[in-house]
Amino acid sequence: FSFTLEETVLKDCMQHSLNSDGPLSWNEMVDSRALVLLTDRLVSRMLKGRPIILFNKRGMAERGKLIAKKMLKFESDVFVLFIHKSRIDMVFRAYSPKDCFELRTDMSLSNLAEWLREDQNATRQEIAQYLRTSRSRCEPTSLVPNDIQIYSSRRNTHHPDIMQPARQAELINWLTRRVQIDRHPKTGLLRLILQCEAEDEKRERIAATIQSIWRKRDARQKAKNAVHRQFEKIYDREKRTHCYVNVKTGARQHSKPTLLGPDDLDDPKDEWQMIEQYDEKTGRSVIFYSNPATGQTSWFSEEDAARMVQRRFRECQTREVIGSTLDFSRVVRAVQFIRKTEENFRICPSKLSHQVNFALLCHCIQFEFCQARRLYKDAIKKSPCHPVIARAYGLFILLACDEPRGLVFNRARNLFKEAKLGDPDNSMFRATIDHFFHWAVVANPKHPMALLNYALLHQHILDDNVRADRLYRRALAVEPSNKFVLMNYSQSKE
Repeated sequence: FSFTLEETVLKDCMQHSLNSDGPLSWNEMVDSRALVLLTDRLVSRMLKGRPIILFNKRGMAERGKLIAKKMLKFESDVFVLFIHKSRIDMVFRAYSPKDCFELRTDMSLSNLAEWLREDQNATRQEIAQYLRTSRSRCEPTSLVPNDIQIYSSRRNTHHPDIMQPARQAELINWLTRRVQIDRHPKTGLLRLILQCEAEDEKRERIAATIQSIWRKRDARQKAKNAVHRQFEKIYDREKRTHCYVNVKTGARQHSKPTLLGPDDLDDPKDEWQMIEQYDEKTGRSVIFYSNPATGQTSWFSEEDAARMVQRRFRECQTREVIGSTLDFSRVVRAVQFIRKTEENFRICPSKLSHQVNFALLCHCIQFEFCQARRLYKDAIKKSPCHPVIARAYGLFILLACDEPRGLVFNRARNLFKEAKLGDPDNSMFRATIDHFFHWAVVANPKHPMALLNYALLHQHILDDNVRADRLYRRALAVEPSNKFVLMNYSQSKE
């Protein structure tokens, strides 16, 4: 069978079936509930011995039997409540005589039976709790034994007794107390609703509220985690306070991100980090290093900075052992003096001053000990009491470790005593110290013989045994097996 209906007729039928006050949208018209209600308008007739199906366009009466008609109040309005019962459901209609509109709801008998059983179970639990409380307090109960037995009995899986036809009046009173009129929380329109439906809606609202709170908390936590990943905290040395840097854009702000709330980012770690930044002027990436805890920046990496510190430390250590370094003018004078010494000795090798200076050059800088020994012997014969010659030759024979060591050591000590009588403040020997002994360790700080010469100078001439000991140990660190250093160092300990 098929039916052709006008749109206006179809809308009127659906509005009447749904008890709607206004026009329906197409989404509301194709709703499953509306379509099911349209089947109530199908009527079967027999025509000439054959069944036919008709679509009733007139107003439809509720199916089933009208079992109750009650008064129902909402605010200041009075409604007439009609209860219809069929073999499959119960229909509740509330009619407003004042405004001439009707509210409707229904419930299947199976759902009604489940609702009644749940209510009975809740009542049993309340009675059981009351009985336990009464026994603990030794209070008499107002329930007779039959009532206690009824409420304490096992749950009945069939329809409750109150649904029997003989107890229909009790069922009507029970339902009337649980039918109410209220306004829809979203639309504000009046509706007829059962207590179980209202309780379900209340539970849904509570669940929705809890879910909303949880989603807000979860979203807030996710936002905080995103802020923790997107921002980092660094120290601003100019303003002497911490600021927040966007790791993606590099933008800085001194105010804490709002999404953090009362929380804050962790303090930055005291460590150097490599940062690569794009330079718009050159169009290249620039790498530099930064310490977020102190706000310091540097073009040097940790390895480069460590090398600079180590180099500086070694220079300070060397300066502490060797003494003050020569400035540029003194270096120039020392180099010129050495060149002049070589040139003078080549021009006039027999002159005493030329012999002594060239012997010091071979002794302290060139380490040609054979030629230095020959020149020292000639010079000491010509002028045995000259303070410079006596001190230089005494240091040389100690360096050479000639045998016997005891006699050589005593001879050197005697030479130093005679030189001190003629030059008690070492003023005549100062130029020799700067141009030969000191320049030797400055030019060759890791040569064991240069360090040994400088150690002997501090031990026997300058009377600085602490620095002499450091120089001995520095020479041994450079060449531990050097016999000249070992013999002089052991003798210094004696």
